[in-house]
Amino acid sequence: METLKRLLLAAIVFTLIGCAGLTPLRTGGARSVNPNLRYTLILYGMRYLTDPRSVAFLDVEGDRYTLKPFAPGFDYTELHGLNSVEAMNRAVSFLGQNPDTNGYGLRRIIGPGGQTIGYEVRPYFQILKYGFMDVLNIYYTLKKNDVVSIYVDLIPSVRDRILFDGLEPGPGGGR
Repeated sequence: METLKRLLLAAIVFTLIGCAGLTPLRTGGARSVNPNLRYTLILYGMRYLTDPRSVAFLDVEGDRYTLKPFAPGFDYTELHGLNSVEAMNRAVSFLGQNPDTNGYGLRRIIGPGGQTIGYEVRPYFQILKYGFMDVLNIYYTLKKNDVVSIYVDLIPSVRDRILFDGLEPGPGGGR
């Protein structure tokens, strides 16, 4: 059932993207980041200590593409001019602030020509917390001005659990 929900959500997102004239981008596995490049590190989320919507992105500097989260500016921070070691250390440290994390996954963001235009560092969670280690749905779309919009959401079952079980602090939340 969860797989069906994910496929339906993906179909809706890609239909909307196609109608808006945007190009969806894909990700692929990565063992490490390119050590010869400089990066802008984008730290997204961490609005509260156990925020599962937290993720880090490494945007390759000097290429024609710019990664930009589809979110208000207070939801993310940008750090420019970092080498690969600094960027990865800060990304892992940022994600490690959440006591529920249990490691991270690294994926490369693939541009229209097959080149790597950035990296995604996503947290993995203790399986008992949400029922899944990987709880994020992240979509990338290329706009006509070479800006890559990043859409970050939780998988539906985790989002529903947080909203309806009061696991998120703030209005309507239980903490």
